[in-house]
Amino acid sequence: MTGITASRSIGGPDGPCRFEPGRDLRAVVALLEAGFQDDLDERDRRWLRDLSTLSGAGPALDWMMRLLPRAETGFCGMVWYEDGRLVANVSLIRRPPDIWTIANVVTHPSMRRRGIAVRLMDAALALATERGAARVQLHVRPDNEPALALYDRLGFLRGGRTTTLRRSAGVPAPAVTATDIGFSVQPWRQPRDARAMRLMTRAGSYAQGIPGELLVRSADRGKLRLRFDDWLHGRSRVGWAVSTGATYRAVSLVLLQQEPGLRGIHRMAVVIDPAWQGRAEEPLIARTLESVARAPKAPVEIEVAGAQEALRDVLVSAGFESSRTLQRLTKDLPAT
Repeated sequence: MTGITASRSIGGPDGPCRFEPGRDLRAVVALLEAGFQDDLDERDRRWLRDLSTLSGAGPALDWMMRLLPRAETGFCGMVWYEDGRLVANVSLIRRPPDIWTIANVVTHPSMRRRGIAVRLMDAALALATERGAARVQLHVRPDNEPALALYDRLGFLRGGRTTTLRRSAGVPAPAVTATDIGFSVQPWRQPRDARAMRLMTRAGSYAQGIPGELLVRSADRGKLRLRFDDWLHGRSRVGWAVSTGATYRAVSLVLLQQEPGLRGIHRMAVVIDPAWQGRAEEPLIARTLESVARAPKAPVEIEVAGAQEALRDVLVSAGFESSRTLQRLTKDLPAT
């Protein structure tokens, strides 16, 4: 009996069941705060505060999710109840085309070492398979040995690492070189951009995890969806592209918070054609940081894959510093 079937056959609320925002979101926020405690940075705490505000909608939240069917991709997963109390959570987030991200894997400290995490992960993997996922991925701190042991047991394979780089607010933007670099850096109009999507395919962004996530969503979604997302989060987005003729060689994107005192940080993402690494980074980053300099002052963060050494060097020279590193793990799922 799979975890999904079991969750439907139990007579009471205890055991694994699918996450329902109206019923579970407030308890999940409290669980994340209790389970991660000192591991939460300021960005995580702001995100939890936003979720807590959203949870105030209660049962109306489920109604809103039905009005926005695609919103379930951000509110999907499994929870575990014990004696009527939510004690464990696994979130699932769909990433195109068929890769799902596992996040917020947590068990209440008082309920650990009882096998709940393994059984709940089994249920989450079954749900992802049922929804058409071909692969799942997750990120964990490299020094979190208990979590790594759990994922090894579940058949996950360890991949590369991703480092978050952070730049303090108010650092001057580097100057754009005036020499002939043989290509142009131009504004990138993101929605439904086939050229950018082809670039991301060449660069492996669809399977890359965190570093490619913002870019994939911007290139894959329609203009109205992007504008709604930005309005909802109080931000704007600016993109730049390095092009030769009709071909994109690199693109960057920065999500600029219009009220950074309330919302936190500007988020940045870059993708480079593998054949162009070491050539496009410097002018592209300079143009992008010019956009940041015109926005309200706030720190800037970007996630960089371990193989992007040239990009990391340019970012460090522009005032970025390493913040944290995560280990990426993946697992292929059986076809349904």
